[in-house]
Amino acid sequence: MTTDYTADTGVFVRCGGPDKNKFQRLRWALRQAGVSLRIPQRVYEELGGDPAADEYPSGNIPDLDGFEEG
Repeated sequence: MTTDYTADTGVFVRCGGPDKNKFQRLRWALRQAGVSLRIPQRVYEELGGDPAADEYPSGNIPDLDGFEEG
């Protein structure tokens, strides 16, 4: 049996961009646990990803400037 962990936009907005401490702690915790997050395409698009992409790697998502924490 496989367990999927799905993240919504709020997780990434709250953590900030890849250079933020909260984002780095989330990344570290996921790696330590040996799990990956599944990102629905809708979330990927909300975070600025290319909606036409067949695959949506996180390296193509720009920093989350313009989002307010809360």
